[in-house]
Amino acid sequence: MNIPLDTGSAVVQKDWIDLNGHLNVAYYALAVDKATDVAFEHVGAGFADIPRTGRTMFIVDKYLRFHREVGQGDTLLFTTQILGYDDKRLHMYHRMIEAKSGELSCSVEMMSLHASLETRRAVPFAADSLERLAAWWAREKHLPVPADAGRVLAVKPGWSR
Repeated sequence: MNIPLDTGSAVVQKDWIDLNGHLNVAYYALAVDKATDVAFEHVGAGFADIPRTGRTMFIVDKYLRFHREVGQGDTLLFTTQILGYDDKRLHMYHRMIEAKSGELSCSVEMMSLHASLETRRAVPFAADSLERLAAWWAREKHLPVPADAGRVLAVKPGWSR
């Protein structure tokens, strides 16, 4: 059975907790960004590749969805599913799972662009990165698309004034 890419883990630190006694929104984003870095490294477009290529990844759209509170000391596990890609873009879906319960605590859908640091514009992935993306896609293309992927935020008619 194919499963999404393992993109690491983190333990919720005391200074990540907000006045409500749970993980602060900013730290959800920080923790997921570490998983994003692992995914970029997986395709040969991460921080280690920048000096060699002069290229990097820019996140251009990101949606965090909160499913379950987590607190200090909780261990978080991350998986990342590729939802699609082309010669310049990567569409991913992260899951943040609280390890003890196995429950989904946060999901994050994002679109990123492969970009030149010189021009600050999107550029095609290198051939080796495209090969890695194709291999990742081949492993995961049969996985179901998460139910909340591609969701649009909106206030439905009649819900507010």
